[in-house]
Amino acid sequence: MSRTTPRVYAKGRDEDEPVRRPGALAGTTMKATGIILCGPPASGKSTITRALHDLDPRFVPVRNLVVGPDAADDHDQVTDEQVDRLRRAGRIISDIRREGGRYAIDRHPIEHMAQAGLVPVIHVCGRPDVRRLSALGEWVRVLLWAPREICHERLRRRDGCGAGGAAGVTAGQDVLDPVQVTADDPLFHLRIATDETPPDHAAREIADAFIAATRPAKAVRPQSRTAGSVAGS
Repeated sequence: MSRTTPRVYAKGRDEDEPVRRPGALAGTTMKATGIILCGPPASGKSTITRALHDLDPRFVPVRNLVVGPDAADDHDQVTDEQVDRLRRAGRIISDIRREGGRYAIDRHPIEHMAQAGLVPVIHVCGRPDVRRLSALGEWVRVLLWAPREICHERLRRRDGCGAGGAAGVTAGQDVLDPVQVTADDPLFHLRIATDETPPDHAAREIADAFIAATRPAKAVRPQSRTAGSVAGS
């Protein structure tokens, strides 16, 4: 099977006109904290995170804290009081209310993962979350996308688990609509169409991007000058 290249969108095009842009991180080097997967509910964040972990067990999901009745399997259900207590202790790095629930991220698991040599993978649904996290460290930022009808169908198969059902998809898509048609937006390093890219291929693209972003830059050796070049200078 040929390798699938992630689909990205160029400014002025609609989502049926993908632009191929492999190697989005070529030539960049940074000390990345981990990976941010941003996308609406049912865009494939959990599926691709599992594929990342299967590819390399150092990639580990960060369990978001959720206040509300519909916490998914990869979230920890907590109370408002618990989130407020963590916030007062300076541990909450993202705290948003969306789709009738409250979603927060505790910094301690991320710090513990980094200390253990693991790569935290965080799931968020909108640009404000990405910006908030980016202000606290370097991340490989990935936009995952699928058309609304695909996300709706995935949610129906999941029985609406943890995403607010179809309303959650609409809310998540509305948050991201302004960015999904912009290929040169510096907020995201990669954009992957999960309706076209198999999870294992998407995981490989993200892992390769993380490795490329964190690989130490090669030192440039000064060119030696020959006796002739010195004499002629």
